[in-house]
Formats: sequence, C-alpha cells, structure tokens
Amino acid sequence: MKVRALRIGMDVSPSLGTDRRREFPINVGHEYLVYTVACIFEKGEYHGLTLYGVEDEFGRLIPVPSGLFEITDPRASRFWVVTSDEGSFYMRPREFVDNEYLSDDIHEDLPGARATLQEIKARLEAEGLE
Repeated sequence: MKVRALRIGMDVSPSLGTDRRREFPINVGHEYLVYTVACIFEKGEYHGLTLYGVEDEFGRLIPVPSGLFEITDPRASRFWVVTSDEGSFYMRPREFVDNEYLSDDIHEDLPGARATLQEIKARLEAEGLE
C-alpha cells in the first residue's frame, strides 16, 4: 500500500490540554510506503482516527492520520497480520506483533531495530513491484 501526502496538518483530539492542531513531519506530494495501519478506538489523542505508519526523512517510523493522504496503491500487504487490542484494530508486519516496542526501538535507533525496518521495507517494496 502506498499513499501520497496532501497536507501536513489537521485537527486531532486534544490531549492533556494540548492544541487540537497538529502538524506531522511529512512532505506534501511525496509518496510513502505504508508499513502499518491502525484504527484507534481507545481514548486519547488519536481516538477515532486511522493512522498509517510511514517512514520519515530520518528513517523513523511515524504514525500519521490517514486524512492527510490519498491512496495511490490500494493493495493490502500479504505480510500484514491483523490484530486488535483494547478495541483498536491493527494491520502490520509480524515483527511489530512479536515486538510491541519495535516502533519505539526504531525511533530510538536501538541496535538491530533499523536493520529490522530495512528488512520489512525491502519485503514491502518488492511486493509492490509484483
């Protein structure tokens, strides 16, 4: 699945008195490979939103509301595993199910986490060429 960024900001649910308006570190017009899809139903900042896990310019996996994108390749990945937790719904590669902290580990650049992300990326990109 691939998406193209249409804008960088939108209103989200306020959390702990924060401003509703949020901007995300994505580039308008850029096409992104979608690593994960999360439909969030538990209370919090992203309550009621669908989030795409995309890679930012620093190689970090970031959750971004789907409303900021248009879908350019609608094919769901055969590598995604469907799970649910506390009423929320997720589609993501097995590595994210086996290690619930993998996104955090990638963001913190822990040993092996970036390599795991690159392996996932290679699989998803190759799948997109089929």
